[in-house]
Amino acid sequence: IVGKHQINKKIKSRIQMIKTGVSTEIRIYLEQDMDNWYYFSYNGASMSAVSSDENFNDLVKNAKKNEFKGKNGKIYTFRLAPEADKRNFIRSIELNE
Repeated sequence: IVGKHQINKKIKSRIQMIKTGVSTEIRIYLEQDMDNWYYFSYNGASMSAVSSDENFNDLVKNAKKNEFKGKNGKIYTFRLAPEADKRNFIRSIELNE
């Protein structure tokens, strides 16, 4: 739902969960078309994101605070991911299909 409008649209997406010894990393790629996409990576303490939308990237990059303390006292961070992270993720998914 965006505002008061329900949006129903099928888009290309890829989701990967990677178990490590310490946590589970989640990577998500959403693509409306080759020119409109979002990539997110979360590892339990840090969120990285990058998009084809430069306004989105500017919001992430220029956020006044990129570190937050959770209710449990744990520190969480977010940052702008390098676009290479998205390319490497897509390449690894396509190699395994």
